[in-house]
Amino acid sequence: MEELNQTEEQTQESEVTATHVAESDYSDLIERLQKRELSLSYSSFKWFHERVGCPWMFVQNKIMEKKSTKAMDLGSMIDVLLFEPWKGLEGFVVIPSGCDFSSTEGLTNYAKFCEEMGLTSVDDIMEPVEKMVKGKLTLAAPVLAEKKARVRAALERLPAGTTIVSQADLQLAQFIASRVQSSNRVMDLLEKCPQENAQYPVEFEAFGWKWRGRLDQWSDAIQRPYTGFVLDGKLMPSARSQDAVRVIRNMAYDIQGSIYRRGMQEKGFNLPHIILAYDRQGNYNLIEVPKRALDSAWQELEAMMKRFNSLVIATELYKDAFKESYTFWGNYSGVYEMQ
Repeated sequence: MEELNQTEEQTQESEVTATHVAESDYSDLIERLQKRELSLSYSSFKWFHERVGCPWMFVQNKIMEKKSTKAMDLGSMIDVLLFEPWKGLEGFVVIPSGCDFSSTEGLTNYAKFCEEMGLTSVDDIMEPVEKMVKGKLTLAAPVLAEKKARVRAALERLPAGTTIVSQADLQLAQFIASRVQSSNRVMDLLEKCPQENAQYPVEFEAFGWKWRGRLDQWSDAIQRPYTGFVLDGKLMPSARSQDAVRVIRNMAYDIQGSIYRRGMQEKGFNLPHIILAYDRQGNYNLIEVPKRALDSAWQELEAMMKRFNSLVIATELYKDAFKESYTFWGNYSGVYEMQ
C-alpha cells in the first residue's frame, strides 16, 4: 500500500529526501550490485524506472535510511485496518493533541506524554544545563533545541517497530477504512481472503536478480467473475476511475502487479490483479489491471532491466555510471524529446 501526495505524485512510500551520498557508501553499493548481492523489489526498482526515477534516485533510495513520513504512517494504519483488522493498532502510539516541536508549550506536552509512557520524566526534559555566562559557569534552562533533542531521544526508547501517529491521522485512517468497509462489493472480496494470506511474501528470480514482494491480500476462492485474485490497496489523491488509472500508469503500479503475478506464478497461481483505490475524502474504487496490461508491463520491466544490467556492467569501467540523473533517459546527448 502506498500513498501519493496530493500535488506531487512521486512523493510516496519510500520517499527520498536526502541529497548527499557519502562516496564510501556509493562505492559499497556499486560493489554489491556488481556481485549481485542485493535483492530487488518494486519499492526499490521503481526509483530507477523511467516513469518514476533515474539511476541516481535508485542509489539514494538504496543508501539513505528510509524514514517514516506522515503519509507512510497513515498508509500503514489503513493497511492494518483493512487487511489485518484482527491485529488492531497495537503497534501504533497516538500522540495527544498539543504536542509539537515548535513551542515550549508543545515540548512540555511532549515531555508529559513521554513521562506517561515511562520513557523519561518531565524533570529530565526540563533539567537545567551548565552554561558559561560572562565567564562564569551557571545553570540555565535548556533552550528549545535542547528540549527537542531530549524529547526525540526519549521517543527513540519506544519498542522497535512502534509507529508514532497523531490523533488526527488516526481518525482519518479509521474514517477511510470504515468507508471502504461499508462497501458490500469490497467486503465480498476481502471476506474471501484468509487471514494467513495478509501481507503475503513472494520471492523469485528474474533477469539475474532475486526479487521480493509482499501482497496486501489474495485469495484462490471463486468470486465471480474471478477464480482467485490479488488485492492491492492504494491511497490516492482521487479514487475516481480516470484519475486512478492515470496514477497506476504514472507510478508504474502495473509493473508492480506484473512482479506480484510472477511471484504468485512461482507458487502455482495465475491470478487477476485488482487495485483497491481509496482517497482522503472516503471514496473508493476497484480497478483490475487486465492481463494484457500485466503482460505489457512485464515486457517493459524486461526492457528496463536490460538498461539496469548494462549500467551495472558499465560500472566496471566507469564507477560513477549510477550517478546519472534524468538525462539517462534522453537521447545520446541526454536530451529528452517531448511526445
